[in-house]
Amino acid sequence: AQDAEGRVGCSERIVKGLRDADGFEPHDNADRTIPGYVPANMYDDGGQGVAYYDTTPGNKFWGRKIRPREDVDAGPDTIVYTATGEWLNYTLRVVKGGEYTVVFKGSPMKNIPDVRNIPVYMDGRLLGPFTMENARPDTGRSITVNLPAGRHTFTVMLHAPLNFDGLDFVPKR
Repeated sequence: AQDAEGRVGCSERIVKGLRDADGFEPHDNADRTIPGYVPANMYDDGGQGVAYYDTTPGNKFWGRKIRPREDVDAGPDTIVYTATGEWLNYTLRVVKGGEYTVVFKGSPMKNIPDVRNIPVYMDGRLLGPFTMENARPDTGRSITVNLPAGRHTFTVMLHAPLNFDGLDFVPKR
């Protein structure tokens, strides 16, 4: 949700509902692992309200569509036309627990002010908000987090118009 002053937040009740929903399953039953890069278009299977929430019907990607029967605007390398209130779930397996740098890859849509507070959750717990600067498109913003080993559901809350390419999980040395 966004208030009149532009601050963005997410209620714990919504995230808990997402985490508890039945149907989380990695796309194509693939075992996506951390460390590594997770493309945005590899969100979970399960459909609207389980694997993702999209505010507009149909895939509006302008080129070769990925997952054309779903509402997420997904192409081969990115998800476009995101809007406030949309989210995506990713079921990932952390191979080795520890400290990771998580890089959000993407850029704000053209002529949109800086995108603030893109929250990413793991199993309903906030990992951190990312900030994108309009002046530096296609550059990722990073946070450092401690991730336990095992299978987890990551939720990316898309609170603004942007192009989302993916998340890169890099172990700290």
